[in-house]
Amino acid sequence: ILCGLCSLNSTEVNSCSVANGQTCNSIGYVYLPIRLKDRTKVIKVLVVPSIPHELILGVDFWTLMGIIPDLFSDEWSFRSVSDSANCNVAAIHPIDSLTDAQRSTLSKLIDGAFEKMGDKLGCTDLVQLTIRTNSPPIKQRYYPLSPALQKEVNTELERMLAEDIIEPSNSPWSSPIVIIKKPDGHWRFCVDYRALNKVSLPDAYPLPYVSSTLDKLRDARYLTTLDIKSAYWQIKVAEESRPLTAFTVPNRGLFQFKRMPFGIHSAPAVWQRLIDRVIGVDLEKYVFVYLDDVIVCTPTFELHVEILREVFARITKAGLTVNRSKCNFCKSELKYLGYVVNSSG
Repeated sequence: ILCGLCSLNSTEVNSCSVANGQTCNSIGYVYLPIRLKDRTKVIKVLVVPSIPHELILGVDFWTLMGIIPDLFSDEWSFRSVSDSANCNVAAIHPIDSLTDAQRSTLSKLIDGAFEKMGDKLGCTDLVQLTIRTNSPPIKQRYYPLSPALQKEVNTELERMLAEDIIEPSNSPWSSPIVIIKKPDGHWRFCVDYRALNKVSLPDAYPLPYVSSTLDKLRDARYLTTLDIKSAYWQIKVAEESRPLTAFTVPNRGLFQFKRMPFGIHSAPAVWQRLIDRVIGVDLEKYVFVYLDDVIVCTPTFELHVEILREVFARITKAGLTVNRSKCNFCKSELKYLGYVVNSSG
């Protein structure tokens, strides 16, 4: 196993469930030392030959290592303080059905909220991204693209120009773009801002602990998740910071962001500051936020409708919009960050 670096141990558990819901057979387990920067941990890893990936590290590993994942940019960083909160994970139970009267009440609320909100991408005036650096401009060479990827990039570029996300640039800064294949087979347009991140100051606004959020959901009977539509792009980039976000597109030229891009190390903190301000401390007992998900959880349906109506009002007032197709309304259980959350924990 792993070129003889560790020995295979037998296990009484011969199968396991993975993130996509499939059940896979395990041939045993190994104890594997994992080193990330200056931190090393020995973890127990199931050996599952049918999984095509070399190694999958989930939420339990994030907690063990003190990792903050940035799900927007596929990057991560370390926390300075470890999390001691506990959470329970329950087995899957059937979702309870709402009565006809409850469904009617909920539908009217949802339809009315989205009618006021509209379909266009929102844009708030409450916060903006400011990038602070004393570094001289950094100009990086772009990465070459195949004709097929160039076509994908051109399509995404035109979409971002049409939606006023980016604009042509005369900046002395330039970062390269990278194209990442998503699980659904489509391509994600990203900018490699690692050089910029090294010379700019991070935003110290705190992010919530995943386990703390999950732990607070254990007593909820009714659960709703609201997905903020392209969340980062609903925040403006400060005028003076836009040239720092400049990126080169092969055969198309230089562009810069007018809305907050993925990959900037301060972006998660800027977003969290905004959404914490929008939701407010008075709703913290029933509303939790992690990245672009707003979670409403209540013990009764009547209270759920009341809180959900107020959340919609505050989101709309802030100039934000929600992706209706990715929302889950008034469930007794739901999947969140790989866990199944319900009233049993």
